[in-house]
Amino acid sequence: VVAEGEDHLDATEDVEVRPGEATSGLRLVARRGASLTVTVLDLQGEPVADADVTASPQSQQNAGRSGGRRIVTRDIRRTAGGNVEVLTGRRGPLGTAKTDDRGVAVLKGLPPGPVEVKAVHQELALVEPGNAEIPSGGGVTAGLRMQRGGFVQVAVVDRDGEPITGARFSVVGPGVDVSSGNIETQGRRDSHTTGDDGSLEVGPLQPGDYVAVLAKGPVTRNFGGGMAFMSMGDGQEIKSTMFPFSLAAGGAAEVELVMPVLTTVRGTVHDAQGPAVGVDVDLVPEGEPRIPMFGQHRAQTDETGQFEIEGLDAGTYTLSYGKSGAVMPAEKTVLLAPNQESHAETLVLPGAVLTMIVKDDQGSPLAGVKAGLRKYQPPSPPGQRGNFRRTNAVAIEMISADGGPGGMSRISMRSGEGGQTSDADGRLKIEGVPEGKYTLTLEHGDFAKITKVVDVLRDRVEDLGELTMFSGGTVKGTVNLDEGMIRVAEVEITAVGGGDPRREMAMQGNFTFAGVPPGTYTIRARSVEGQVWGPAKTIEAKAGETEEVVLDVGK
Repeated sequence: VVAEGEDHLDATEDVEVRPGEATSGLRLVARRGASLTVTVLDLQGEPVADADVTASPQSQQNAGRSGGRRIVTRDIRRTAGGNVEVLTGRRGPLGTAKTDDRGVAVLKGLPPGPVEVKAVHQELALVEPGNAEIPSGGGVTAGLRMQRGGFVQVAVVDRDGEPITGARFSVVGPGVDVSSGNIETQGRRDSHTTGDDGSLEVGPLQPGDYVAVLAKGPVTRNFGGGMAFMSMGDGQEIKSTMFPFSLAAGGAAEVELVMPVLTTVRGTVHDAQGPAVGVDVDLVPEGEPRIPMFGQHRAQTDETGQFEIEGLDAGTYTLSYGKSGAVMPAEKTVLLAPNQESHAETLVLPGAVLTMIVKDDQGSPLAGVKAGLRKYQPPSPPGQRGNFRRTNAVAIEMISADGGPGGMSRISMRSGEGGQTSDADGRLKIEGVPEGKYTLTLEHGDFAKITKVVDVLRDRVEDLGELTMFSGGTVKGTVNLDEGMIRVAEVEITAVGGGDPRREMAMQGNFTFAGVPPGTYTIRARSVEGQVWGPAKTIEAKAGETEEVVLDVGK
């Protein structure tokens, strides 16, 4: 049961309704929210009336770069059918209001925390969004500037020039440099759909350089057991259709986007026994990371070893394939030409095998050791940081009706999904390894990670003999996060005197590093969207012991 009020935060309460019984005594308590007074002026300082002003959570809006990483937030919601949708948009504004003749709008009933403030007008474009820190109750003010905007008429047609109704496209900008070929991290993007005549007027837009680009529909990924993810937004844009245009204040532009023929990739996968069933096949556009489970172009072979992936734009792709749980999938490069209807692939699973026996420092077999492989990279020169294995983490947070946390879980995925572990006798076998040079990693919660460089020959069995893991310590603690900040932080621990750092995500501010080799370390934290590390602390890790630490994020 949810109660909503203009000046109050939503009040919610769970209630159990029994058949044939009356339920009474339910009491909802609505806390009074804060108010935000926004003044909107044009570039001449005159008030802007009839502008729609919204305040939205900053953590649901921002996408940027931090330390060479791309940070993107997504909203996740469960549909009535039990599926999960991953959305690029926000959950919805926290508050809305329209400016009066003085250019003033008052938004009420806001929860505490940082917000992004925007305004929309029929003729004027927002110069840039504003930011405000909403207190717990009380009021705060903010100001916005608007200027005369431009409009673009976007038409979408097929290859015969016929208009396409309901076609999806994005307008990205201002300030886009299309020559880089990568518009994902440039400017702001708004999604639109063409009308009955296959066109749509977009604006007013701030003067500047823009790109219009077609987009495909949402992709649903089924995982079985009634669970599926629907991804909407980034990754759906058809990059070959990018059309740059410029707008001046009060100007107009016309853009025609032609829907290309998208390619269907079909193929078969075989192993030494014949058609391979249940092989995961991923096609990843050049320059993008492979994200196991959540890839946009993914399929699995059927009982005849066949697969099919539709809706591929022209370009260069990395085709990865391997059985579910494979430590290292095989890869090859695939080039798709523009307007190519189909592309065929015949793939053969690699047959190399790595075997070993893992023991602890007392000489006893060690069960539950997890193996990982990554392509070998030479050591970095002194004074330079090494190249780290790309890791993609998805943090899923359930938000209650009043904006509070409802618990959080984390799915961590990395290139080479892993899955092989040692048995009770310490024996570990990694099958289906492609030919090449790799760095083997062995990890166990109570022991220090070990690495070993191995050369794998095509379809050969390589016995690595006995490998010993030594006891390590545990470093755990909490990260202090400001009220209203997203409840995820990144923590980095680095050995004093050299060595590559280890990083973990602190969910709800909590983190744990297991199997830390004995020694002296520095440890620091930053918010998941922050670019500044907090102050580092020096700690001592001891075998078999737990060291606890409290960290602050950078400001």
